[in-house]
Amino acid sequence: MAQKPGFRIFEIGETRIRAGWNGRAASVAFARDDDVLVIDLDSAATWENGEDIEMNELTRLLELIESECAARGIEAEFE
Repeated sequence: MAQKPGFRIFEIGETRIRAGWNGRAASVAFARDDDVLVIDLDSAATWENGEDIEMNELTRLLELIESECAARGIEAEFE
């Protein structure tokens, strides 16, 4: 089944968030500090296919993570 343009990917696992759009995703590490997810920015360097994440894509990816966490009532911090 073809994905709609702008299709967003967001999944929270035990230690990683998988996020992206249009079938392109990155797996980003996080740690829990009380009720806050502390996102490891260093782990957001490549897409799952091994391609580097460009700066404009990284900005969009982090905005996606922040907005999806907020929509779920989860506080996210980036380090």
